[in-house]
Amino acid sequence: MRGIGRRTFVGGAVAALGGCCFGGTTRSEAVPPVAPAIVTPPAPAAETWEPARTVVFAAGLLRWQRHDLYASFPRVERRDQALIDTLVARGVQRDRITYLHDAGATLEAARAGLRSAVDAAGPDDTFVFYWTGHGDRTDAGASYAVPFDAGDDSSTSCFAYDEIVRTVEEHGRMRRALFFADTCYSGAIADAVMARSGGPMRAGFGSSSASETSTGNWTFTDAIIAAFGGDANADRDRDRSVTVSDLARFIQEEMAFADGQLATARQTADFPLLLSLSTAAPPPCARYGERIEVLQDGTWRPATITGQPGDRLAVHYDGYTQRFDATVDPSETRPYAPTMYAPGTRVSVRWNDTWYPATVREARLGVHLIHYDDYAETWDEWVSIDRVRVA
Repeated sequence: MRGIGRRTFVGGAVAALGGCCFGGTTRSEAVPPVAPAIVTPPAPAAETWEPARTVVFAAGLLRWQRHDLYASFPRVERRDQALIDTLVARGVQRDRITYLHDAGATLEAARAGLRSAVDAAGPDDTFVFYWTGHGDRTDAGASYAVPFDAGDDSSTSCFAYDEIVRTVEEHGRMRRALFFADTCYSGAIADAVMARSGGPMRAGFGSSSASETSTGNWTFTDAIIAAFGGDANADRDRDRSVTVSDLARFIQEEMAFADGQLATARQTADFPLLLSLSTAAPPPCARYGERIEVLQDGTWRPATITGQPGDRLAVHYDGYTQRFDATVDPSETRPYAPTMYAPGTRVSVRWNDTWYPATVREARLGVHLIHYDDYAETWDEWVSIDRVRVA
């Protein structure tokens, strides 16, 4: 699910309306900050992305014809358009971009637009697929991107992620393909990348797993924009080159930190993880990109350091637009240290406002895979720390 209405500022403080909070009484060791800013020449990459040899298909939906089935999202400050602008600024030709949005993104238009974009990609090209909006999943486990005219039956009125990848695999002549889905159950597109064989080398990224809903924030899309735009924060190994490997790590860290959910990133064995997407800008300060928590009205809020003006810290509150950026006193901050429960820990997990007994099976980046007592493994899910408490 995509949107920007899940969180807001109230009375000068951050209020989370269904997001995630990384506070709690049980805290692990602090996650080490990013390395100090050391300005070095860009590291050589195995391959470098060429914007002029790129074809893009993108669909961004914030409203739907059947509003009784799919709730709309605010259309102000939409980041799907910002992603298109970033790609154009990098040198992708506008006539090689197919961008459908809202009422223009019907199922028929999406299928036709994808096939046309795939056919336009030559053997030396990179193909980029991006979809943001609602996602749906049937009881049988099939996952879909939801077009504007989606109806009651997802299997006939929605765009299956497997069909999307199959279209590229069977008809594409491109050298490589990158798939991005910012929807509920979007990990299915990464699963499809791995499940299918043949065709171009492929990498798939989803804001969630194939069986989980997604956040209502723009965190995932903003991470893609940062990587293609050369933001120093996306350069996770600080070698001045933002590679696909950096992007995968950055997406997963950002989604876990800002939204308490586990993103998905997978690629075929032949895909070059050292493919350079951009040359990273030098970090503007030594602590740039460091993830911290800021105390506001008695609550610790996740934030990222963006500058060090004088003896204060400039921060961006994760999950919010830049208009809420602020400067804070360092005494009001602490290192980011997500609660991490060991496998086997007995916990209670909140689901639909009811707490159920469960056991932790795995923990990554502060997000926990849990198994509910007396339920089949098909109910296992990754949950944010605000839904978990010690039994």
